[in-house]
Amino acid sequence: MATKERLYERKVKKPLDKKKKELLGEIVKKKLGGAIQRQEWNDNATTLTVTTQHVTFILSSDAESLYVDAEYSWLARFLVTEDNRKQAREMAMAIADEAGL
Repeated sequence: MATKERLYERKVKKPLDKKKKELLGEIVKKKLGGAIQRQEWNDNATTLTVTTQHVTFILSSDAESLYVDAEYSWLARFLVTEDNRKQAREMAMAIADEAGL
């Protein structure tokens, strides 16, 4: 059973439009590279799911905020450290900054 936790949340300057969503997807792909097994937006394009071997990152937004959640595999939830969480939060902040959110 997967364990989910909120890693990062921030207010956005304006809601994500199609161009910002495409840019966000490109930046995530550049930052995580070969670690990504699957990357896709949901049907109504409000959630970007990025799957790696042991962690799924879920980037979602509403009119006011961007949220980054991590869903850990059974094994990863026992191995993840506070330092891993800190690095993930820093990466999320860098991605949001680079996308101009």
